[in-house]
Amino acid sequence: MARYALIVGITEYSHLPRLSKAAQDAEAIALAVEFKLIKFC
Repeated sequence: MARYALIVGITEYSHLPRLSKAAQDAEAIALAVEFKLIKFC
């Protein structure tokens, strides 16, 4: 069974300060999921 994940790193919100590392954090999570370092049920 194939599983898919959509991981988004949003850096700018209209009513919050800019997040400087959101894209890098999303990329790190994507790699961890891809290499099964994080397990989802």
